[in-house]
Amino acid sequence: MVLPLCAVLVLLGLALVVNFRGIPERIHERQWGRRQQGFLASYGFQRFLGAWFVLGGGWGLVATTWGLATG
Repeated sequence: MVLPLCAVLVLLGLALVVNFRGIPERIHERQWGRRQQGFLASYGFQRFLGAWFVLGGGWGLVATTWGLATG
């Protein structure tokens, strides 16, 4: 159960890090008229959060696999 959840977390993190700069950015600009200011409103924060998802999910995959292999 844990391995699929960690894999989903890694894939979601990769999607946040790599994608979401084109269409969502245009939709965001259309809704708000222009870009909002600040780090929390930026796509940099989205990529930062995605990187943490990848790291956390990857650590979960490694730890769970290690526990199953040795335990």
